Amino acid sequence: MIKINKKKIYISHAYGNNDYNLYKADRIVLNLMKRYSDCLFFHPLRACGWCYNDIPYDDGLNYCLDFLSMADEMWVCPGWEDSTGCKGEIKYCNTHGIPIKYLNESYEIKE
Repeated sequence: MIKINKKKIYISHAYGNNDYNLYKADRIVLNLMKRYSDCLFFHPLRACGWCYNDIPYDDGLNYCLDFLSMADEMWVCPGWEDSTGCKGEIKYCNTHGIPIKYLNESYEIKE
């Protein structure tokens, strides 16, 4: 049965114009989709990563934050600590009241 109005989850993952990070984010989202069928997952690397070198960094981050503004929650992947983008997304969530959950190395929600 198709369920509409699923919880919208924005996945925050470090990128740094590194194709391996894009691959990892894709695999994480696929894994999460299989485990949480009641959620709709979105990671901005697919929507915005392709223009990383073609527009100013802040413009790209703001584009991502527009997507984030539509999310019910943000889930943060391991490795975010050194990512300017992830830190900006966390700041945005804290400012706008969007709940944040952190994933462990097995991509399960830390309790």
